[in-house]
Amino acid sequence: MEKVKCNEFKKIEEKLYNYNRLKAEINYLNLEIKSIENLYIGCKGIEYREKTGTSYNINSSVENEIFMKEKNIEQITRKIRGKEILIEKIDNAILLLNEDEMELVKYRYFKNNTWNYVANRIGFSVIGCKQMRVSILNKIKDLLN
Repeated sequence: MEKVKCNEFKKIEEKLYNYNRLKAEINYLNLEIKSIENLYIGCKGIEYREKTGTSYNINSSVENEIFMKEKNIEQITRKIRGKEILIEKIDNAILLLNEDEMELVKYRYFKNNTWNYVANRIGFSVIGCKQMRVSILNKIKDLLN
């Protein structure tokens, strides 16, 4: 089996380390959408601008506000969906692993524990865990790129 290149190795590990952060960011963005939905300025005073010529472009402050609000919500929703897809990819990749490998990923990457803690927890040596890490990253590399 081909070994993971150092740069690729780091990118995969970064995705695994950021798993919990992705979930927190999704929650934050969902709250941001709720905040935007609750923010409503509505009608306000008329704005007079210098007339430059005849125009059939009619703008309403309420229409503009709703348009911008919908545009912001759409952008945030796209960000959320991208993060959800990455989480689904990670979850899918983890399904390829055996129980010990899943435990290593859980304790090392998702809970950010030390190698000694991980080794004691799953019953392997630190060196054995680090070798297992390489095997894990080789298994899941194609699914996380």
